[in-house]
Amino acid sequence: MFRKLLFFGLLLVGVSLQGQTGPSITIDSAPLTVEVGGTIAVTVSFDAGDDGAGTDYTVDGNVGMILREYDTTTNPEGIVWKNAGNVSQNGVHAGTVNSNNLQALNTVPSADLDPGKEYRIVCWITNSDGVRIEKQQVITVIEGPNIKYTSLPTEIAAGISGVGVGKGSVKTIVTWSNVTPGSTLYNQLRDANGVQVGGKTYAITTADGSQEIEWGYFGGGELVAGTTGTINSNYAGTTDLSEPVSIVNDITRWTGSSGTDWDTAGNWTNGVPTASLKAVVPDVFNLPVASGSVTAIDLTLQDEASLAVSGAVTASGSVTLNSGSSLTATSLSGALTYNRSLSTPDLTGDSAADNSAGWYLVSSPVSGETYDDTWVTNNDIAYGSGDNRGISTYVQADDTWSYMQSGGGNSFNEGIGYSMKRASTGDVSFTGSFRASNITDIALTIDGSNGYNLVGNPFIAYLSLSDLMTANNSGGNDLLTESTIWMWDSANKTYNATTGSVQIAPGQGFFVEASAAASTFTVNTSMLSTQTADTFQKTATTEIQLNITDGDLTRYAKLNYVTGATKEFDNSKDAKLFGGVAQPFAVYTSLLSNNVGKKYQIQSLPNSDFESMIVPVGINAAADKEITFSAAVLNLPSGINVYLEDRQTNTFTRLDEANSTYKVTLTAALNDTGRFYLHTRASVLSTDNLELDTISIYKTNNSTLRITGLTQGKSSLKLFNILGKQVLNTSFTSNGVSDVNLPSLATGIYIVQLSTENGMLNKKITLE
Repeated sequence: MFRKLLFFGLLLVGVSLQGQTGPSITIDSAPLTVEVGGTIAVTVSFDAGDDGAGTDYTVDGNVGMILREYDTTTNPEGIVWKNAGNVSQNGVHAGTVNSNNLQALNTVPSADLDPGKEYRIVCWITNSDGVRIEKQQVITVIEGPNIKYTSLPTEIAAGISGVGVGKGSVKTIVTWSNVTPGSTLYNQLRDANGVQVGGKTYAITTADGSQEIEWGYFGGGELVAGTTGTINSNYAGTTDLSEPVSIVNDITRWTGSSGTDWDTAGNWTNGVPTASLKAVVPDVFNLPVASGSVTAIDLTLQDEASLAVSGAVTASGSVTLNSGSSLTATSLSGALTYNRSLSTPDLTGDSAADNSAGWYLVSSPVSGETYDDTWVTNNDIAYGSGDNRGISTYVQADDTWSYMQSGGGNSFNEGIGYSMKRASTGDVSFTGSFRASNITDIALTIDGSNGYNLVGNPFIAYLSLSDLMTANNSGGNDLLTESTIWMWDSANKTYNATTGSVQIAPGQGFFVEASAAASTFTVNTSMLSTQTADTFQKTATTEIQLNITDGDLTRYAKLNYVTGATKEFDNSKDAKLFGGVAQPFAVYTSLLSNNVGKKYQIQSLPNSDFESMIVPVGINAAADKEITFSAAVLNLPSGINVYLEDRQTNTFTRLDEANSTYKVTLTAALNDTGRFYLHTRASVLSTDNLELDTISIYKTNNSTLRITGLTQGKSSLKLFNILGKQVLNTSFTSNGVSDVNLPSLATGIYIVQLSTENGMLNKKITLE
């Protein structure tokens, strides 16, 4: 008797006793890699073994072959079944079989296989003595060269001559992957007889990418209503694409050739829209404005297009807005869909980098939309580890994310933001009803010290940030710590602060920071418009954008020099570095007056007396990281130069000249100000007598004082109460940032006296 040894459900060793020969199975041929869309062929040899006394064992039942997805996260045994097949070899002692006998395995649609996952071919037999043996081989699924349509019209207007207006008339997007760059992507629109009507070619310079076709007129074909044309694309090394498109005579397209009036026939290709016409509005120079109501079968706004309607929108069919488009109206009837485009970057092979790439903050711009497994599939939402899906909500308690789980679902709550990621570049579609009234009950919460809340624009029109902040953070209604929003920069994987007169796109998610007085957040319809930018800001801005890069990621801090700004905190002009998640790589500045240790991504300063303002620059970065500084400078007064001071190396580097940079490798981790300073001066700088001008002293809490801006060397600190009694006397050696522990002291006002090798500085602090 012998024991079968099982490990995670697999027989690893066949044991023979008293001269027995155990069964064996060998994978003679199987692919190590397979392209998506390819087939998988496997050949195996087997021997059932013998009893050692001259009697051969035979196969009991079948020789089996399966393809398994190897996933230790969802299955503790590490195996998930996928596509099984077998062939009867009952009573056979030895032989060879191949996957031609195994219909299920041979016809595995490898288009269903995910290049991001590991698969294994597993083959096995059980002999007549009850011993089971199997073999495994890892197979890697790779993307082959491929082109596909990621946007395609189902119908186009008859009588197009020249297809005419570029991208907007026949929206077609071709996406390619893993192609060999250097060839031409050919695209044609053909009539029912196969004669070309429109076309456009593009030189492809990247292995992966996408292109919206800006159709031009070629050939003598004619698009006749009631017939079917085709859209065709091809690229060397890939399968040609050809898709049918219906030709109809009930479409009218906006041209804007006679102005912006919706009701002017000369602005349309087929007359002003009526209840018997479908209206299409592309992004052209003159965008439509309707002084009354509008009617159509269907209404479609292409990418970045807009429509301002004083009255109602009535569509017997559908109303579709594409990414970046906007619409204002008093009411809207018709099936409403908003499509937002999300770009998914190519995989790099670095799992951590790939997992963090391609995320966007979104908010549903329609009412009544829900998400579940069907919505995830229809919108190609990314799959994560286990049952995680690429839709998540912000968890305030621990600065993390809660992901939708397979089989779960929920409603998109109005005015709430979500983080979302697609598996491939394309649109996410929100379908529901039109929001026509104010939203006044978006909850704002604080958990411990974290007041960051992820909200969003819940309308299909652009939202004025300045109006939003006026309603929620001024006039005694101070619901936020500051008039700032923070939005995710997907390319650089960071949150950037935004203030002032900007427009927030439909469906855009963003963070705000609740104040202690916060309860609910309000978004009113009066804040909406169809404009995508602030058209009233005409004055030239004076600014310095200080950039750092580690070669992969870029971060920036901005200084704006504006009339009315101060050296202290200016609400709606200054914006903190985002604090809702950790910022291991960042650049920021400190306030020049009343600095209490906050880190600012945007700081506004007076537009005068530049030479007196020395700005502390903070860095968050790990030890041994090489970082490069550069600056983008706009409209500084003539003769004023920008210098970066490094107090550790005692150097000044001018950054406002073309292509000027400062590169440094950090010998120790940084997470505050104290080493770097930005100067705006006309004269050449030296390090003499600059220290006292840039020292900051503030309390991090009631038991710790922090001193930044000191050069390396010995310093001493004395602390006096308001009566002049000394309550602390200590000395220390500075390394740029120094913390001093305070004794247990009563609340009140105290005077700090700091002595350095360059002089003495006094500062008042309040302990609470």
